[in-house]
Amino acid sequence: MPLKDDFIQRSIEQLAEVIRALLRLKSPETIDQAEKAVAEAYQKHAASSAELFRQLPTEQILAIISSVGQVDKEKAYLFASLFYVEAELQKATGEQVSTPLQLKALDLFLEAAIDDVDAEDVHERIRHLQTDLGDYVLPEATDWRIFDYAQYTGRFDDAETLLFDYLANYGSNETLRAKGEAFYKRLLKMKDAELEKGGLPRAEVEEGKLEFETQVPNT
Repeated sequence: MPLKDDFIQRSIEQLAEVIRALLRLKSPETIDQAEKAVAEAYQKHAASSAELFRQLPTEQILAIISSVGQVDKEKAYLFASLFYVEAELQKATGEQVSTPLQLKALDLFLEAAIDDVDAEDVHERIRHLQTDLGDYVLPEATDWRIFDYAQYTGRFDDAETLLFDYLANYGSNETLRAKGEAFYKRLLKMKDAELEKGGLPRAEVEEGKLEFETQVPNT
């Protein structure tokens, strides 16, 4: 999905540039530029005060940037970038890095990436945040975004591993049942070459589906 809103795109480009600058060199100049970019982005795009917006949980942010039940992917990417810059600023200035900021950045980058937002660095940012949050127990909602992201990026073997991990972690519930059934239904409609490219040949898909249905019976 290409970025269409020029106003949002300019802010995204500015934030992307300060991220690159911070990652290259954490100098007083780059820190000052990043702080100014963050303040300007909040002023332009946050419907409330910056401090209040920082405190909002992911689901509330998604509600704010959604219309008719559809998340605005450009805004998701914008605010993910904003939270990402703030977390990197905390690293650069020696502050304790805010896990909630990083988690919201990850959630929103995942929301944007699942719809293939046209931003070359989105996958790199997701990998970076997953590494930073590696020792943190993620919320279930974030886990399901990671599952959807694995599917969307064609890593079907990873998605299946996650599905059974979540079964072990969360037990059989309606979300898991619906996600799993949709997953295998989608895969079985795909061509053999697509499945093999995704690391999950048809025979393994059928085997996994049977195992899933055994452990999560359809009540």
